[in-house]
Amino acid sequence: MPEDAIPTILTATDPASVPGSLSSSDQAIPAKVAKAWPGWIKPAIKLVIGGIVLWAVGRQLAITWDRWQSSATDFDLNLTILISSGIAYACGLIAFGIYYARVVQMVAPETATVSCLKAYILSHPAKYVPGKGMVVVIRVGLLARSGVRPTAAMLTALYETLSMMSIGGLLAGVMLFMPPSHWIGALLSWALGAAFLCTVLPLTFGRAARVLKKGLHAIEPGDLPKPTRSGLMGLLFWGMTGWLFWGMSQVLVVAALAPENSVSLAHWPRIMGAMMLGTVGGFALPVLPGGIGLREWIIDELTAGVIGPDLAIASALGLRFVWVVAELVAAAVVALMQIPLKTGPKPEEPSKV
Repeated sequence: MPEDAIPTILTATDPASVPGSLSSSDQAIPAKVAKAWPGWIKPAIKLVIGGIVLWAVGRQLAITWDRWQSSATDFDLNLTILISSGIAYACGLIAFGIYYARVVQMVAPETATVSCLKAYILSHPAKYVPGKGMVVVIRVGLLARSGVRPTAAMLTALYETLSMMSIGGLLAGVMLFMPPSHWIGALLSWALGAAFLCTVLPLTFGRAARVLKKGLHAIEPGDLPKPTRSGLMGLLFWGMTGWLFWGMSQVLVVAALAPENSVSLAHWPRIMGAMMLGTVGGFALPVLPGGIGLREWIIDELTAGVIGPDLAIASALGLRFVWVVAELVAAAVVALMQIPLKTGPKPEEPSKV
């Protein structure tokens, strides 16, 4: 996440909207200031953010389509299997959304899981905006309605992403180690996974937060996610589940492009591991929106030896297209759902004098 996005995220969030951030005697001042703003300001900001995200997603689809058209090989496409790939990806999104909820509930236990799931899925298409800071902006704005402090919302988003990438890197190494092995890919995956893991250890993550404190509002001790042993087991379960669903999505794309030749079960680990490493590697370079280019190159390099060069690059591009469409559909469905903000009882309103 770029450092220049941090002040914008927090200054754009109204502290008065976060319960407990102001005393009852101080809440009158922000309320008067808020009334001075025209009523169209908030809808306009939402439209601008939505427009930026839609532009980025449309750009992503156009780039993928152009690269697909430039492919010299024609493939028979099985739409049923391709749709199944999108469903597998959506299942992975849900698993990672629950993963994110577990992280948020470490600092705000009363926050509803479905509320975190909504924030996660709605923010996911924003990763195609260059810099990836828009993901955090959306999550902070949505979770503020549930009473999560802006700083806590930002730190949980950071913790979720880094820890998720550490699981993906380590799991990719295991997949690529399995025959037919790709030693370079396995070692690189383990190195990336270990690097991301080091960033979320209690000692290192706390120090990173203190470094960021210069550009943030005050960081309360409760803003930092501190998983228990059982909490870590839950994160590991949902993280591995999400990555395996996404890996299965890649296998189904390969099967959809070559319906006459079934994908060998022995090649599944290589195909799934290539997708995992490509995703983690793409995130490691924040200048690439959604890891575009690097992820496709890694998948092509690691799978060409088992499924052929033409099918390898076509499946990498096909996966990109399927995932973007699935993210848009999932976001549209979640946006129409009525989501409770909290799981606990509503706080009592202060008595009026």
